[in-house]
Amino acid sequence: MGGVPHCYKVTSYSSECESDFSNILCATPYVPGDLDGNWDVELLDGILSLKLLAGLPPAVEIQTCADMDSDDTLGLQEAIYILQIIAEVR
Repeated sequence: MGGVPHCYKVTSYSSECESDFSNILCATPYVPGDLDGNWDVELLDGILSLKLLAGLPPAVEIQTCADMDSDDTLGLQEAIYILQIIAEVR
């Protein structure tokens, strides 16, 4: 998996004229389950998810946007999802 930036320029049209292009805006989508932010769901993400569940401090900064069920928490659902990805059953 990998995060590919998506970049956009915006212009507006009317019946009389067209605006200049806006500044370019780029965004890179996140990968659900990628807790360490390296654009891949792997064993380290599984270990990090289990550490979070156990209340242990993670060794790296956790990417909170890796929340895969949109409940704004990294918990059991993410741990199960990550372990399924690692085991190649999802």
